[in-house]
Amino acid sequence: MKAAFSLHPAGTGITTLTPEIDLSFVPDPVLTFDVLYAYDYIPAEADTFKLFYSYDCGITRHYFFERGGLDLKTDSVYSNYSVIFDSTSWSSDTISLYSIASHAPFQIGFEMTSIGRCEFFLDNIQILSLPGSELSENSPSEINLNVYPNPFTREFTVLLELIAN
Repeated sequence: MKAAFSLHPAGTGITTLTPEIDLSFVPDPVLTFDVLYAYDYIPAEADTFKLFYSYDCGITRHYFFERGGLDLKTDSVYSNYSVIFDSTSWSSDTISLYSIASHAPFQIGFEMTSIGRCEFFLDNIQILSLPGSELSENSPSEINLNVYPNPFTREFTVLLELIAN
């Protein structure tokens, strides 16, 4: 899944929610994603990216990840109101969902708040189990997670297929 956030005017934000997710059967679930963000070195004007989970369609938000400004910056350059990057400019993150997995179902929210400076790109979003984790014999033999359309704008669909043993 890919998302490009370019928000104007300053102080605007965008939030995207997944459909309800049940990870109670997934051992050691993690959320992985790639980020591209070019920060232009004006500390008072730092954009912020946050992740949260919610049980009520985002009305109540439980934040579990936040980055902004220099902490969000990747190896890209901001010049003349555009981002210059190549394939090495992306950074990857892996976040454990273990503490919230047993409280299913829930939704994950992606929230970007912009001060109107830089573009932010989010790609390769995946929910999976850590390598070496074992599914129980009652668990599905294969789990397929598809997100579309790709790239998305304000709305997207998550298709989770559980293939029986």
